[in-house]
Amino acid sequence: MTKAPAEPAGAGRDPAVRRRRGRLISPLTRRVLAINVLALAIPVGGLLYLDEYKAGLVEAEFVALRTHGEIVAGALAEGAVTTDLSGKSEFLIERTRQMVRRLVEPTRVRARLFHPGGMLMADSRMLIGSGGVVKVEDLPPPSPPDGVTEPIVDIYDTVAGWFRSGENLERYREFSDQRAQQYAEVQRALLGEPAKALLRAED
Repeated sequence: MTKAPAEPAGAGRDPAVRRRRGRLISPLTRRVLAINVLALAIPVGGLLYLDEYKAGLVEAEFVALRTHGEIVAGALAEGAVTTDLSGKSEFLIERTRQMVRRLVEPTRVRARLFHPGGMLMADSRMLIGSGGVVKVEDLPPPSPPDGVTEPIVDIYDTVAGWFRSGENLERYREFSDQRAQQYAEVQRALLGEPAKALLRAED
């Protein structure tokens, strides 16, 4: 008895059915995946852009501070330095403190002047008088109590804190008896070279 050759499995099925089964991912699934990937890529790209933008702002702030420092130094050299008969120059301490405080007051920037020997001569946040030393601190503006927006602001601050890169910065320390030796950037500045440092605030 002669047997007919067996047909391959699925030979009698519609070719369109075989093509549909051969596709592991349908066009609709690919579109959904593409949208999800794009939704993830947008915030990641935004964070990278924000990091570059923040770095640019920090560098611009450094440039502005250096320019302001040069202006303050020139003003002090003209109005707060005296020269004796031997040609030795000295700062007039009280005038120096007043000028430092007044020169930086419009910018709300803190300025300190260190003696070449390392002693702190002037601090724009320190008022020194007969009654002692008074430290001046800038306080944030008072905000009216709002039970609706306050939780939203707290959530925003928490989420934004997750993406801040300040955790890698060295923490700034404020010493009660401040001297130039406590700050590496001040020591470099006293040697005559421009110096800068980006530190994390205590709060």
